[in-house]
Amino acid sequence: MVESLIGKQTTNIRESISPTERFSITLRYLATGNTLKDLKFISAIAQQTIGKIVIENKLPTRVYKARRVVEDTFGILASRFGVFQRQMLLSSEKAQIVILACCCLQNFLNRMSKRYIMQGTVDWEDENEVVQMGS
Repeated sequence: MVESLIGKQTTNIRESISPTERFSITLRYLATGNTLKDLKFISAIAQQTIGKIVIENKLPTRVYKARRVVEDTFGILASRFGVFQRQMLLSSEKAQIVILACCCLQNFLNRMSKRYIMQGTVDWEDENEVVQMGS
């Protein structure tokens, strides 16, 4: 699906890095916080090349935004519901039910009270998609 967006053409001089490898490097960089130097040893690709791959892909912006939204949402849930403060010793099915119940309760409380989550306490994007940091 993303091959056409991030793939490069092999030339007579060099073989291109596959879209799968480019995607993997980008995700690993974003998900783990590893440095480019760390990724150089993991992937056997030059540090400068890894830097170019991460910057070239439009994917990092989308992944970064999605990751930020998920982290913000989890932060809100964790601050409201103690069940997220420790490890859930539940089956995955029951854990999903608990998470969905907390999300539903969070949404309900947010709709019932305008002061439940005060504007400015969480990150948000303005009309130009610029992130405004919450407190």
